[in-house]
Formats: sequence, structure tokens, C-alpha cells
Amino acid sequence: MHDPQYRDPRIGDIDQLLEGSEPDEAGWYDGVRRYLETAYLAGENPRAQSGFGGDEEYWERARRPMTRAIERDGSFLDVGCANGLLMESVVHWAAENGYHIEPYGLDFSPSIADLARRRLPHWQDRIYTGNVIDWQPPFRFNYVGVGLDSVPPARQQQLVERLLRECVLPNGRLILRSYGSASRPAPRALPVGDLVRGWGFSVAGEVEGIAPNGVVVARFCWVIRQPDGDGDV
Repeated sequence: MHDPQYRDPRIGDIDQLLEGSEPDEAGWYDGVRRYLETAYLAGENPRAQSGFGGDEEYWERARRPMTRAIERDGSFLDVGCANGLLMESVVHWAAENGYHIEPYGLDFSPSIADLARRRLPHWQDRIYTGNVIDWQPPFRFNYVGVGLDSVPPARQQQLVERLLRECVLPNGRLILRSYGSASRPAPRALPVGDLVRGWGFSVAGEVEGIAPNGVVVARFCWVIRQPDGDGDV
């Protein structure tokens, strides 16, 4: 989706690599990685190191709604885990809801993944480095959370199909997310549920994260991997 309201102006130059008859996807991944490393590694608190510009209360308002997808104990893989704060938070929030979650993380930046391992030494063996578009998981997970912006727009449907096929356990859930901002000119969160339905998948649930000023700053939806197929289509 190339609507300007959903595109981050801070990486506009990087997105230009995807234009034209021969998109430079390798250059796009490299550019996004370098941008995120510059932003996240300079963060002065765990939320900033996870790409979030608010306090703890705002963090919970914007991210906790995704745990609506968790309805039983199990393993959770956070794709694009940054410094591991969301991994920690999901474990805590799920426990408050009565569920035990075993967390794992994946980030395509070695430097950012190392930051997560330093922050969370007790989980360091659970934090992987790789690009989700071709990374081979060591096993499948009950829950996999991923942002559609982990890959170029032209690859997003392929990403959903691949994760359901190769990363999510039967009857598990792929939790798709998009983050936005409460202020302009920062981007708005993608309508992930509408996108996924447009690709032919049945959305089992969806929820929004709301900023204190009432703006939708996160959208989540989830798809169930059926026992005999890739997903509920």
C-alpha cells in the first residue's frame, strides 16, 4: 500500500529504492536496517530502544491490545523484536490474563539483536538474527507477531503465507500489526485486517491501540493456521 498517509516520511528516500521497473529490495532492507540501528541504539530508555516515543502508560495502551489474540498458554515469536521490550511485555500482560507465554525474538539487525540479548541475558538463546522473508525457524510457535512493514509492500502477502506455512503451529495464530503515530506528518497505522481479507484470509479477530488523544496508533489482526492448511482462507 503506497498511500502517503501510511508511509513514514523519515524513510522516504529508502522507499524510493522500491520504485521503477527494477526495485532494489536488497538496498531497501539495508537502508531500513541502518535507519533503525541509528534510531534504536541511541535510545535512552527501553521504549525508545524499541522505536516508541511515549511513557509506560502510553506503551501499554498502544501495545497491550495485541494480547487479545492470546487465549491459551504457548510460545510467542516477536518478529522485529528490537530490544526485546515487547517480548517482556507480552509475557507480563498474558500472565495478568491468566496465560503462560514462552517468548522468542527475531531481528534482522545483528546490532539490535545483540542489544536485546544484553538486556535479557536469561533469554539470549531465544533471540535470533535474520530476515523474516527467508529465515528458517528452529521450530514452530503458537503465536507469531509481525509487522507488515518488515518487508516491502509487494512482499506482504507472501510474508503472511510463508509465516503461516513455516512458522505457526497448527491451530496457532499469526498476529499481524501496523504502528502509526498520534501526530502528523508521521504515518497512520495500516488497516491490516482489510489488507489480509483482501488477500483471501479469514480474520479471526482484530483490535486497535489508541493514544491518549484518541488517535489509533496501532492496528492488530490475527489469522488462525488450520491443522490441514496454511491458514483459514
